[in-house]
Amino acid sequence: MPLPTDSFFSVIVTYHPDINNLLRLVKQLSAQNIKVIIVDNTGKDTFTVSENDAILIRLTENLGIAAAQNYGIQRAIDNHANYIFFFDHDSTIDPMYTEQMWQDWQQASLLSSKPIAAIGPRFIDSRHHFFYKIIKLNAKGIHNKINVSNIQSPLEVSLIISSGSLIPVSALQDIGLMKEALFIDYVDTEWCLRASAKGYAIFVASQAVMQHAIGDKIIPLFGFHIPVHSAFRRYFRIRNAFWLARIPHVPKLLAWREIIITQLQQIILIVVEKDKRANLQSWWRAIRDGLQKRI
Repeated sequence: MPLPTDSFFSVIVTYHPDINNLLRLVKQLSAQNIKVIIVDNTGKDTFTVSENDAILIRLTENLGIAAAQNYGIQRAIDNHANYIFFFDHDSTIDPMYTEQMWQDWQQASLLSSKPIAAIGPRFIDSRHHFFYKIIKLNAKGIHNKINVSNIQSPLEVSLIISSGSLIPVSALQDIGLMKEALFIDYVDTEWCLRASAKGYAIFVASQAVMQHAIGDKIIPLFGFHIPVHSAFRRYFRIRNAFWLARIPHVPKLLAWREIIITQLQQIILIVVEKDKRANLQSWWRAIRDGLQKRI
């Protein structure tokens, strides 16, 4: 069944975007008859878009991806959206992307006995061309990475990232919006786990594929790929891992795994990266703030 375009919106969150890539994404979505909402976190007028191409919401400062997504969600609901695609400003899609996602959604609906909260694409690393594995948790929260490079039908998983995902407005209204206190990291993780706790299913698509790059670059180490982010971004990654441990619907084993992993990654980054002082300072602040009960 073709995608019913009159009820589909997209929310693109931007922060100092590459304007050429952003405008290309807007055109790609418009060509697929998806209405576009851009929420700019930059805090200044750095670009313009035609009112015919997109609704532009300018925030006065960087409020984080969660708050920006919530602004976009509310505007989409005000415009009678039934489904919302989520993208980052550096996302790119192919001409059949939204239709493939909708076909995967319909197939997942037939496979699942539970209502579906979200479906996300499979991701190929744009720099090294490998498929990112998808996380499936068992009942105790033990972490299992699944190779989705050759799946033939949508697969139920535990966690997907927000970029490229499709979420029905009805699920957002029941599960709730994104947790703004997290600012950026683990926003999608927390929301997926909240959805699961409420009896929803999360799926990864079999047809829809997006290219994606995690971090500014990747450090290969003993078969693992360690993403490199700025000290500013690492602060939220480390702090929020501690905060996850206080959220009731987040399995404790998962939270403690993330706490340990983020600490080990930070040690590696301090050793191999040049900006050691900034990374040390963000590490200290993240641990201090993460141990305080602020969420």
